[in-house]
Parts: sequence; C-alpha cells; structure tokens
Amino acid sequence: EIVSELPWVQKTEEEDPQLWDLHTQCVRNQELYLGGHLVTVQKRFNQSRGFHTMQFMVGCGLNADGRKGGFAQYGYDGGNFIAFDKETLTWTAADVSAQIIKRNWDLNQPRSRRWKAYLEVTCIEWLRKYLRYGKETLLRKETPVVKVTRRDSQEGLETLLCRAHGFSPKEIDITWRKDGEVRQGDMFHGVVSPNADGTYVHLVEH
Repeated sequence: EIVSELPWVQKTEEEDPQLWDLHTQCVRNQELYLGGHLVTVQKRFNQSRGFHTMQFMVGCGLNADGRKGGFAQYGYDGGNFIAFDKETLTWTAADVSAQIIKRNWDLNQPRSRRWKAYLEVTCIEWLRKYLRYGKETLLRKETPVVKVTRRDSQEGLETLLCRAHGFSPKEIDITWRKDGEVRQGDMFHGVVSPNADGTYVHLVEH
C-alpha cells in the first residue's frame, strides 16, 4: 500500500480518499507486468540463474509556457533498456536484447496512444493537483547559508569545507573561486540532503 508521509500530500486524501488506493493498484499492476517482462528478458540473455531486476520509471512535467513533457522508461539490472517517445508513439531500445520488444510494442499503437494520453492528460492532472496542495513547499525559495571551514591532515594537507544549508529548491551549483577565478581542481561533492524543515544541505570539499 502506498502511504503519504508529507503533510501537504495528506491533504489530497481529504479531497479524493480513493486517490492513493488507485496509485496502489497501479503499482501492483505494474509489479505483475514487470515480472512478465523480467522472465522474457532473462530468456533473451540466456540467464536462468542469479538475481536480476527490472525497473520502471514514469513522470511528467509542465513548463511555464504550457508545454508538456513526459517519460516512461524501463531499466534492466540498473541499466537503460527501453524508453517511450510520446511524440512519435514509438519505443527506443537501449540494448540489442530490447529490439524484439521494441518491434512488438511499436506495433501496438492503441497501447502507445494510451501511454501518450496518460503522460499528457492524467499525469498532468495529478501534477497540477499536487502543486495546488504543495505549492508552499514545492515552490519554496530560500537562499543558502554558506560557511567555509578548514581542516588540516596529519600529512600537512589542507582541505577546505564548504557547507551550504537552508536552501530551496534542491538544485544548487557550488564553485570555488580564488582571486576571482573559478578553481576546479579536486572537488568532492556530497549528496544534497533534505532538512527537517523542508530545506536542503550540501557539502563540498576542495
């Protein structure tokens, strides 16, 4: 069962109590669907033993100018496998073993049209609903608070640590400058992690 954990997501249950039941059923159906694909792909690779995975990812986006974007793609053992092109109603195979599946799916135009309708209509409707409820969180903008510290190693090497926190949205680009010039060099970027208040924190070493 899919359970909403964020407060603003839980508001959607008040308006549409069956929404998450629908999402749960979709995930269960996709699980059965992926199981069948996994067996087929394993046969193509002649893999009768071992542990293998089939992944599925789908999403949509709405640009400020009204243009709609969307994607649906499958992965196998962590790599790209096959992806849907909603503009041409065809599938793009990322692996030789996916060619047969591509040809079969390309012939199934009713299914491709359903995918296009899902990405451009159903998914967009859900996106707009979530944006309406989560506007304060999802569209929140906060300037990062930055602190730079120094750490000396036993070998006499100096490492500079830059910690940016309290910013939103999640996307951030941190560069080091010396005398006005950008210094690339050896840089280590940590993972952008969420804070309890909905903002983010990021650590960079140089």
